[in-house]
Amino acid sequence: MAALTLRRLAILAVLVATLPSALAQPKKDIKQSEQATRALATWLESDDFEPRRLAPVTKLGQLVVPSLAAALERGPSPAKRELVRRSVAADYEALDRGARPASARPLRSKSDFTRHYLANFDALYRIRAAQALGAIGGPSARKALEGALPKAPRDDVRTVIEQVLKQVP
Repeated sequence: MAALTLRRLAILAVLVATLPSALAQPKKDIKQSEQATRALATWLESDDFEPRRLAPVTKLGQLVVPSLAAALERGPSPAKRELVRRSVAADYEALDRGARPASARPLRSKSDFTRHYLANFDALYRIRAAQALGAIGGPSARKALEGALPKAPRDDVRTVIEQVLKQVP
């Protein structure tokens, strides 16, 4: 009986000794996941090409290739599209209410205006994903780019994918 208790104590001691590292690992993964999410959102949703916004994404390397591949294939999430749609609709309302010179072109309909700017946001989002995949490189990135090329929704997205593919070995 004493031997069994000693064995249980030994097992318990090993478990207690390894517990801190076992608990720290998920925290590290959660922190890395949060960093990746922030870096991807900052890059994919930026309006301009600033290397400082791309650097955190490329630093994450192959870890974010699956997310970038999904962004390239599917574009922004439905939730993000809805946020942008609401923002564009509010912009339209502000333009429609605002004083415009008589020489200004009339505004499109609200639905055309919204559709146009949502399509541009979607294209830029996919272009950013392609650019990041090219900057990261590697076989997985190349495969994602090649797979997305025939499905690209617009010529500008297709053109960027083709340009990036020329640079990825």
